[in-house]
Amino acid sequence: MTLEETVIQTVESGYMTKDLAILVHKVTKPDRSTYLNTFEFIDKVAVNLDIKLGRASGKIQDSRNIGKLSKVMDHLIAVDSTLRPEN
Repeated sequence: MTLEETVIQTVESGYMTKDLAILVHKVTKPDRSTYLNTFEFIDKVAVNLDIKLGRASGKIQDSRNIGKLSKVMDHLIAVDSTLRPEN
């Protein structure tokens, strides 16, 4: 199971960031219960990845996974900032 597959499965399970919730639910202001903030989403992906890797505790213990998640988080933050309307 790769990190990418875990992210996709997490989104397909209904856990997503606000930008995806806007697209999925076809609204401009999705209800807060329909999305996670970036950090909550990364946490959910981390738990799902741990479970997929056989760590039922859902706690990250492998520094390689932490590095991968950090890169994903940096990417999501960059994407999120480009999608926000300018004030």
